[in-house]
Amino acid sequence: MSIKVEQLSSKLVGPTYKVMNTNLSLTSLSILQFDRLTDDEHVPILYAYRPQNPSNQTLEQGLQKALSEYREFAGRFGSSDNGERVILLNDEGMRFIEASANCTLDEVIPFKSSTLLSFNPCEEDIEELALVQLTRFTCGSLILSFSSNHMVADGSFVSQFMVSWGQACRGFPIHQLPFHNRNIFPPRDPPKVVYDHESNEVGKRQINQKDNKPPYLGEDVIHHKAHFTPELIAK
Repeated sequence: MSIKVEQLSSKLVGPTYKVMNTNLSLTSLSILQFDRLTDDEHVPILYAYRPQNPSNQTLEQGLQKALSEYREFAGRFGSSDNGERVILLNDEGMRFIEASANCTLDEVIPFKSSTLLSFNPCEEDIEELALVQLTRFTCGSLILSFSSNHMVADGSFVSQFMVSWGQACRGFPIHQLPFHNRNIFPPRDPPKVVYDHESNEVGKRQINQKDNKPPYLGEDVIHHKAHFTPELIAK
């Protein structure tokens, strides 16, 4: 069936500071050497929730609390005094979008080229470092779409943020706070490689002399898929 998603509102949501130990003296975060090598692009992920699920107001209030600790998601890219690209902790806000769909969630599962995958236009120079869209279905189900710049957060950090956001929505204290000490990985000056990464981490590519193909291609790779039924998960 054809699904129609209507955007109801779009606004910036910033942090709310009710925790006295929040370090507001920190005005920017440098981008680590590892993150400079990654793609400067947004990576989206979808979460699906059946009823009963939190209201949009509860999710927004929880987001404000979580952003008081994860300030980079409410910040912007900028430049330091020496011209290096940094994350400005200016609390300008994270894009918060509310939307509705004209069908039930079961009518569009599994997702095949769903319009939900393009919840926000993928444009160059996206100003916000993170975006979220809450899409409500007629059955009461919720799709939470989250997107963040990969130079700001990897998958592990995003997962940690989502757990913290959930804790804040339920009125619990954020259990695991983010670590913002950028001095833990100081670059050598001048740069110097002291570990033989190539010999220990990079394997030599072997070519099959018979068909002139590298190993583990084609029929050599076996894909396994495990399907967990609702009855099995309920146990």
